[in-house]
Amino acid sequence: MDTAIDSGGLRLRGYLARPPATSGGPGLTRHGLVVCHGFPSGPGGAATAARTYPHLADRIAADAGWVVLTFNFRGTGESEGDFSLGGWVADLRAAVDYLLEVTDVDGVWLCGFSTGGSLALCAAGEDERVGGRRERRHPADPKRFAHHARTIGVVRDQAFPRDPAAWARELSDIRPIALIGKVPPR
Repeated sequence: MDTAIDSGGLRLRGYLARPPATSGGPGLTRHGLVVCHGFPSGPGGAATAARTYPHLADRIAADAGWVVLTFNFRGTGESEGDFSLGGWVADLRAAVDYLLEVTDVDGVWLCGFSTGGSLALCAAGEDERVGGRRERRHPADPKRFAHHARTIGVVRDQAFPRDPAAWARELSDIRPIALIGKVPPR
């Protein structure tokens, strides 16, 4: 559903996706996710930033059962204002506030792409209300994950993987958040 978020007097265009009513009941724990777009580039630039994100939000809500908010940072899409990185930080805080105020989520996690991903990491580090990330060691259903990978075309060989459980466990070796501390002082 289309929504509006107030960020310091600016109206930001947003979209809120809720999981299907059949996926839960009273007392069900619901996670909230804010999805952040990156700095606009390519054809359409700022005007088309995050245009497909509502589809992504709907998919995550339906498949994972999360409440998902995506929005346009100031100066992009139909949101008011002009770009400033400090303004985008304020916009992300406003989006977290919005998700906590208008939904029945038990916590908020963030994800983002490009500049939005960097801001999500910063916000997760500074805002204690944000869970920051949700890591799963490997997909709960490796065969379903393999089927999905074939469906979207990243796995072409119908016999691959030979061992879906071992293949899915490879994901646990990729832990950017846990490894980020090894980067300094480089």
